[in-house]
Amino acid sequence: MKIIILAAMAFILVVSVGMSKAESGSADQANEIRAVYQKYTTAAMSKTGRDIASIISPESINYYDRILLNVRTATRSELEKLPVEQKMMVLMFRHRMSSEQLAGFDGLKIITHSLEQGWVSPESFQNLSIGSVEVFGNHALAYLNDKTSPTSGVIEFGYYGAEWRLELSSLIEPLGAILPQMAQQMGVTIDELIFRMLQSSTGIAPTEKIWFPSDTQD
Repeated sequence: MKIIILAAMAFILVVSVGMSKAESGSADQANEIRAVYQKYTTAAMSKTGRDIASIISPESINYYDRILLNVRTATRSELEKLPVEQKMMVLMFRHRMSSEQLAGFDGLKIITHSLEQGWVSPESFQNLSIGSVEVFGNHALAYLNDKTSPTSGVIEFGYYGAEWRLELSSLIEPLGAILPQMAQQMGVTIDELIFRMLQSSTGIAPTEKIWFPSDTQD
């Protein structure tokens, strides 16, 4: 998982070069958003998930609920219809966790578990901070500064109730573009690339078993 998240973060930084970074919204809003991001990076780097529910958006939890539903029920043909980054996430959870482990998880619990296991690659956040922020009503774009690179990236936040929350999908969806590019450069299929990444991240080669719904496995 670490290599996967690192790839996503690298891609976020590359694709947004040249985007406008003029700050909009109040300074208070921008500071609130920066504080939320800092809380998330602190949780990732310390492998602590207990406060994550107050940091991420409800839609982030729904996103992982949908991922888990596919982990449990999606057939191979159904997986092929998913966005490639979601297919990768499904296969990753099937590879890392048994059906018995997965049975007790929902979206929030799997996010918490991923943080506590260090699957979110804490090192990917060490050199990143939020610079400019653009606010559009209840939606905000936060531009990342990278201490090691002149490029910048963007992640999304939503305003729920009375506070800003991180949209986790904005950290994952860029994989939908980078995975096909990586596969093409390496001369392999996307599925072969995913299998290589899973083996690299765990030291264990995936088997064809991960193509089958976890609910059908012993």
